[in-house]
Amino acid sequence: EYCMVSRLLRYAVPHLVWTLKTERWRYNSLRKEQMANHFIRAGSFTTKVGLCANLKNLRWYGDTDSNSFFPRCYRVECEEEKQAFVDDFRFTAALSLLKLLLKKCHVSPS
Repeated sequence: EYCMVSRLLRYAVPHLVWTLKTERWRYNSLRKEQMANHFIRAGSFTTKVGLCANLKNLRWYGDTDSNSFFPRCYRVECEEEKQAFVDDFRFTAALSLLKLLLKKCHVSPS
């Protein structure tokens, strides 16, 4: 699926270019209809790790559980979250296996 989307968008021209490092994008090569966005030290909301950290801290600002609207995420460089990821992976694998077994063992009425 990723390869198909990648091939479809291979020649598409972006209208907004988002970058963390200014040297990665040559601003003088932008077309008239294109815009570039760059914020200095914006890693807390523009990187995967930064987004994950902000989602983990969301509980301090309200009664919202980030897992209700965003896929589970883990910062695996943190030993505690790495173990939580492994535990979650094992739980999800076991649950999937149980669902498969229940589906296979189910006798349909005839």
